Amino acid sequence: MRIMFLDESDVDPNKPNINIKFFLMAGLIVDSNLIVDLDNELQNLKEKFQLDNFKELRENKLNNSEKNLLVNTEVSNLLKKYRCKVISALIGSKYLKTLKMASNDSKGYPYLKYSQTYDFIIERFLLNLRNWKEKGLIIVDKLASGKIEKPLQKDFFDRVLKGNLEMYGKFLGRYSEYILKSLLFLDDKYSNILQATDLICYAFRNRWYDLERGKIKDFWTNENKEDLLKVYWKLLVSSPQGKINGYGLKIWY
Repeated sequence: MRIMFLDESDVDPNKPNINIKFFLMAGLIVDSNLIVDLDNELQNLKEKFQLDNFKELRENKLNNSEKNLLVNTEVSNLLKKYRCKVISALIGSKYLKTLKMASNDSKGYPYLKYSQTYDFIIERFLLNLRNWKEKGLIIVDKLASGKIEKPLQKDFFDRVLKGNLEMYGKFLGRYSEYILKSLLFLDDKYSNILQATDLICYAFRNRWYDLERGKIKDFWTNENKEDLLKVYWKLLVSSPQGKINGYGLKIWY
């Protein structure tokens, strides 16, 4: 079985003056046979760097770029060692405005942000489960608002119960053949792997900030030596030809 740990990243509430709007979800896929060993090695890594939670790397008192890069590199090396993969989806400011205009009382703008991104991630996860001949389970970082958790759980259950997996109009099977119908929510305080997923989200967010501020011209390449996303880039799911766009990463600008 493959387990996908799903986390999201939004505008940093601690930096309200940053005029950069985006929404991101990232899924870290782990082989269930390797999950205990990976979790233990991540715990050892936290103890090595005297961290209670990998999220501490984002706090100002620990916001040391050299240490950030070192820890993220070691986390990435562990994820590669345990053959983990990443699928991510990102919504930029222009498309967020489109979603806001399309929102209504029954669903609402916050829900649409989640559904837009996890639709892509779940579809790609299912296609890969089929290719790997595996079953799947999704664990989501607990959301601050239960108002979003409940409709996501219901929609996911209905989608897996009734949904068909298709590619280019060709029927490939039913969702329920590959994945458990329940979304499980977990507080990342008690999950080293969700904390690692959060690091990946943070790396995506930093590169998006660089793009919006004009520090880089293209999101897909970054020569900044302190860029955190480059250490996770090879974990992204790709096509047999090595294409990431539309396979391991989808961006709506």
